[in-house]
Amino acid sequence: MHQARPRSAGRILIDQFKNAVVRILGLAVVLSFAFGELVDGMVILLAVAINTLIDIRKQAGAVVAIEEGRGILNNIRKSVIHLLSGNASQILIVFIASLFN
Repeated sequence: MHQARPRSAGRILIDQFKNAVVRILGLAVVLSFAFGELVDGMVILLAVAINTLIDIRKQAGAVVAIEEGRGILNNIRKSVIHLLSGNASQILIVFIASLFN
């Protein structure tokens, strides 16, 4: 099973700027500051920062959920193998009986 490395907070921050909406908002911040609209620029900058923090938190939660899911899948595999190996004779009898029925 492919095991992806979790992304660092810095990588998530950098990836935010690949998003077209974030780029447009960044341009809006620059223009707001250029035209002297400091409050507007700060509000937009704060919105982008909050969005980034939420994204970092979601990513961290997703990594934990994936790891827990892998653990559950591993336990299911072990249980199925245990059940099949312990009941192989019964499975064989049912299979043979179904052939003759």
